[in-house]
Amino acid sequence: DRALFIDTLHLVFAELSRVLVPGGCCGCCFGGGGPQPIFAEMTLMLDRTKGLRFKQAVVWDKGGLGMGWHYRRNYEFVLVAEKPGAACKWYGGNSVANVVRIPKIVPSAEQHPVEKPWELAAFFIRLHSQPGETILDCFAGKGSTGVAAQKTGRRFLGIEIDEAHVADAARKLGDLERQLCTEMPNLFTVPGTP
Repeated sequence: DRALFIDTLHLVFAELSRVLVPGGCCGCCFGGGGPQPIFAEMTLMLDRTKGLRFKQAVVWDKGGLGMGWHYRRNYEFVLVAEKPGAACKWYGGNSVANVVRIPKIVPSAEQHPVEKPWELAAFFIRLHSQPGETILDCFAGKGSTGVAAQKTGRRFLGIEIDEAHVADAARKLGDLERQLCTEMPNLFTVPGTP
């Protein structure tokens, strides 16, 4: 229900304001368009949350046709907010557009129904954090943001209410961690020894 969704987001945004470091950013995906454009309401909500400031609406061009009857949506908004008190953490230079083109995932039965590609999270992670920093996903689903964090050398903390999604995410992240460990050279092996 929409009212519960809005109330939950108020709580989430308040907690993000509390845990973000000054200059830290958060990104939230929201569908666009329609008679009740939730992204517009969320933009205002982000700006009204004490300790957060709305920064930018980035258009994620997913390609292909999405849901709807007329003007079928092939995009989502990623609303970016920052915590005041320090310069915004930004590592993208001056040539990053506010339209990002990354193909969507057409979910199969074993995927989360609104799963995002890990490359989308990685795009924002690289722009607003450095390797070794911690990435938080308050709606972790099956762990695509965790995959992005691991692949870009960040630590990850995910929150998810659905136990089946948590188990799937843990399995996915564990498999990726083992894969990354086998691909990296063993720093404790002396060259020329078994």
